[in-house]
Amino acid sequence: MGIGGVQMGWTRRVLPGLLLAAALGLIVGIATGEASVTAAAPPGASSFVPVTPTRLVDTRQPACRCTVKGPNEFSVQVTGQAAVPAGATAAVVTLTMVDALGYGYLTAWPSGGVPPVVSSTNVSRAGQTLANTQIIPLSIDGAMSVYTSVHSFVLVDIVGYFIPAPTGVSAGRYLPTPPRRLVDTRLAGGGGLVAAGAVRTYDPRTSIGNGGYSAVAINVTMTGNGGGGFVTAWPAAQSMPSTSTVNADAAGETRAAFTIVPTNTTFSVFAGNSSTHLVIDIVGVFTDAAAEISEEGLFVPVTPTRWFDTRQLGGGGAYVANETRTYAHTGVAPAGSGAIPPNAGAMVGNVTMTGAKYGYVTAYQAGIGLPGTSTVNTSLIDSTIANGAIISLSSTGAVAFTSSGLTHLVVDYTGWFTAAPAIVPPDPTRTIGPCQPLALDVVNGWRAELTRALLTWSTSLYDASCGWATHLAELGAAGSHEPGVTGEVLFGSSNGCANAFTTWRNSSGHYNTLTGATRTVGAIVTVTDSNGRCWAVGRVQ
Repeated sequence: MGIGGVQMGWTRRVLPGLLLAAALGLIVGIATGEASVTAAAPPGASSFVPVTPTRLVDTRQPACRCTVKGPNEFSVQVTGQAAVPAGATAAVVTLTMVDALGYGYLTAWPSGGVPPVVSSTNVSRAGQTLANTQIIPLSIDGAMSVYTSVHSFVLVDIVGYFIPAPTGVSAGRYLPTPPRRLVDTRLAGGGGLVAAGAVRTYDPRTSIGNGGYSAVAINVTMTGNGGGGFVTAWPAAQSMPSTSTVNADAAGETRAAFTIVPTNTTFSVFAGNSSTHLVIDIVGVFTDAAAEISEEGLFVPVTPTRWFDTRQLGGGGAYVANETRTYAHTGVAPAGSGAIPPNAGAMVGNVTMTGAKYGYVTAYQAGIGLPGTSTVNTSLIDSTIANGAIISLSSTGAVAFTSSGLTHLVVDYTGWFTAAPAIVPPDPTRTIGPCQPLALDVVNGWRAELTRALLTWSTSLYDASCGWATHLAELGAAGSHEPGVTGEVLFGSSNGCANAFTTWRNSSGHYNTLTGATRTVGAIVTVTDSNGRCWAVGRVQ
């Protein structure tokens, strides 16, 4: 049995990775016009249902509410508890090892068969208490099994489950956000150290906009804590549950834990037994019943599978400080597992640091640049620690991992999400100018040079171009082609709009689109904002 590691957080494929920098002009590529999801949900597709965090298993108690299967192994019937219905396909559970007798790991999997070669939670020394939240597929009868390689008490808490979604649904679809830090209490304005026994309430709407979701996917990190303790996150409108989200054993430790909090407004966090600083990153949301019906953002569980292990022959060896590696995942299908297909939007798994020399690892969509967030952290020399994650895939199915220090990395996965548009809220401090129509004279000059038929002005394309240019200006920091649109060209610059035509001409992709032989109509508009940035959108048919 090996050590496992997971990754979470992702951004969508139709609008990722195209950052319009404040100081640099940037050309944005040509739209493919291909839909990001298929017309029907893929086999096994499921939607998320949040529940009040509830403890399912506590092996410290005489009645653990589990079925012992053998030494260090038990199963738990998930359906029928915490309002989880029969037919549920997967559960979102926090798996905590308590007072482990030594170095080891915990593996969770659908009941039946032998444990897979993955891990869900890891401990590095005797007496440790460590928690990790995972999305674990369930067996047909709604059960999951748990095995520990070392004697340890085990807690299993549930925060949600997935139910079959053979067609599009409104509620329970995952929408990523660009990796975004919601709070860091170490910084000015962050609120400072959270006292032991204190509750803080946070509003994710400041980062992801208002409403439309039933739960938020976050990464909660304890750091600079005064002693052993824990943090619990839950919906602010409800009573605090008797569960935990992330645990620390001693003063000065840094521990991170992924979780999903059922809330459409605010959530609270409680610091138990010790003061601590908190760092909270948002990675995505799950839609509510008011959202549109769609197949985008559905979860497909697969057999828990190891993706890579840098300790193994051919694994690439240990990461050094500040090293980034990119891995293409789609199409990978070890024997007996489910492949992640090319049109997947994100993968779900576990990212494990082992043999680490202190620091953190960030897992993120390849091509977007290193975000100011982290996925898994350690403050202990030669430690092994894991954290669950939802990680967005690039258009080529690639994920990047960056390590701040020396460490081996092990990554497992338990499923994937169909592609879905990322949430990027408008910047309320920015004012947007009106659309400025640009005549097609310059483009028609290019077309005349190529003996192409001249384009005629299209009012409908002007309206569409204006709408998308305004949308990009509202985002202010990121942009892309509008999903499903063919023949669209984009430009973003902090240096005004005067060089838009020159920039398009110098980009072979844009130039070829604007001068295509079959194009007959078009419109080009520009929008500027109060920061002096320009967004130009041209559409041709």
